[in-house]
Amino acid sequence: MERFYLKLWLIVGVVFLSGCYNVSTIYDGDNLYTVTAVSASELDANNMAMEKAIKICDFRPYKVQVLEHISRYQGMDAQEKALVGEAHNAIGVSGKTTSARDYKAIIRFKCKTPDKAKR
Repeated sequence: MERFYLKLWLIVGVVFLSGCYNVSTIYDGDNLYTVTAVSASELDANNMAMEKAIKICDFRPYKVQVLEHISRYQGMDAQEKALVGEAHNAIGVSGKTTSARDYKAIIRFKCKTPDKAKR
């Protein structure tokens, strides 16, 4: 019975930690993938998405062929940040107007075999 609870807590821990991870991958079929990463900075979101794409293709070992790359800000706009800042000041509370999910990077890619002629 003790082993059952140990396994249960292990599964719960893995599910909890995977929910905190900021990179997701979707296999679209025919060797096509979409990786989405979110972060507080655009650079980090792009780096995390590209690192995941490279890891997926390196597993075989193939090379990443980027088909589409989208990077966008999805946080509060300047007016919303100003309003939140004023509200924090009015009630005497300090707070931040940035989030760990402010930027989103989406990379759609294909894993391709390395060109033997380029070696």
